[in-house]
Amino acid sequence: MNKEKIIVWFSTFLVISAILACAYLFFYKKSYDFTVEAPCSKSTATCFVRQCDNEECPPNQLEEYRVFKLTAADFPKCSNDSCLNECLMGDIRCTEVVCGESADDLCVVHSDL
Repeated sequence: MNKEKIIVWFSTFLVISAILACAYLFFYKKSYDFTVEAPCSKSTATCFVRQCDNEECPPNQLEEYRVFKLTAADFPKCSNDSCLNECLMGDIRCTEVVCGESADDLCVVHSDL
């Protein structure tokens, strides 16, 4: 075998290995996180807030909302896209993102608790 064939075979092996590794991580293991928005009630102390009177609002049309992070592997266990019930009941492992952690957050604080 000459040097060029070895380089071509080795390069092909590396490309196929990279594709298989990505497929394993993203399709089988689902090793990435989802960020979901859930409705925010008045009983929750702090909520994210946005104006939905323009076209920048997402399809859920939530003006006051909570944000949860969860793994992609847990997302199919949610009964709806917000995963609110599953996160609050502890059925899946979620982390709530608290409004105000970033300087860019727009928050509303409900003081009537």
